Amino acid sequence: MTEKPSVFLLEATRSNIDTTKAASFGEIKYIFEQGDRRSSVFETRAYEVAIEERLNALGFDPARDIVCIAGRIVCVAVLFAVLTRLFGRFNILMFDAHDECYVMRTVGNLKGDSNGGLCIDPGTSAGSSYEAAR
Repeated sequence: MTEKPSVFLLEATRSNIDTTKAASFGEIKYIFEQGDRRSSVFETRAYEVAIEERLNALGFDPARDIVCIAGRIVCVAVLFAVLTRLFGRFNILMFDAHDECYVMRTVGNLKGDSNGGLCIDPGTSAGSSYEAAR
């Protein structure tokens, strides 16, 4: 039996950013918990190592799990650089403000992949097919 995906957030977001809808894709896991001591993002190599260690400790599987794009953009950029270096290809959740839902995509090494995803209706837990505008 296949394990249910986990949704990884780099860290807890500010209170004005609601990521609860992302939980419909899987269990939320934080790469860094509030209060964790870690290097500054400006000490890039040390920050990369900390991300890699946490991903390993949390059992991140790029074929199954999903990374939610939320948080400080510089930190998210470093996270994406680490994921690209380690795995080349991984799943992301992007928030579609127009439809007020998260859309899952796969990024990296995409030769021939479709751009389809899953849009979760905010009022239900049921998903519907979603084709991205090209």
